[in-house]
Amino acid sequence: MANLNGSQYAQAYVTVPSSKIAPGNYNGAVRILKANYTITAEHAANDVILLGKLPAGAMVVDAILHVNGDIGDGTTLDLGFTANGVDSANLDAFIDGLVTTAAAIGQMVDTATLAGIFQEFTVETTVAVDIKATLGTTDSAIGKVISAVIFYVVN
Repeated sequence: MANLNGSQYAQAYVTVPSSKIAPGNYNGAVRILKANYTITAEHAANDVILLGKLPAGAMVVDAILHVNGDIGDGTTLDLGFTANGVDSANLDAFIDGLVTTAAAIGQMVDTATLAGIFQEFTVETTVAVDIKATLGTTDSAIGKVISAVIFYVVN
């Protein structure tokens, strides 16, 4: 049986001289970006809802997307980020395909292992929800709330 060293363990305890570990990778404080959007009108497919900005150095470690009711059959929502001058837009980087039909009322989707998880953003980056089909065409969708929570650390 052999002991294997992870990158940060080797950096701090094996390599001589040791080197500094990024603060978000070891004893880093997890921060939260929480945002809501209330549907007030119909939205077309591929409309994008801007939710907030992650600071430069942010690394997303988890994300949650939630809708508090049925907002239309055939509609799914993605959670990701817009282009930031360094990275191309990736609107499903954190969550891909929250279903918003009656069968999924109250559904909350947590991240899978998608491209944006553990990506470190070197510049300020806008978090966004991508609407994949027409949204809010029925009165029942009006007033419903789309909520997102992004958990991140800053290096």
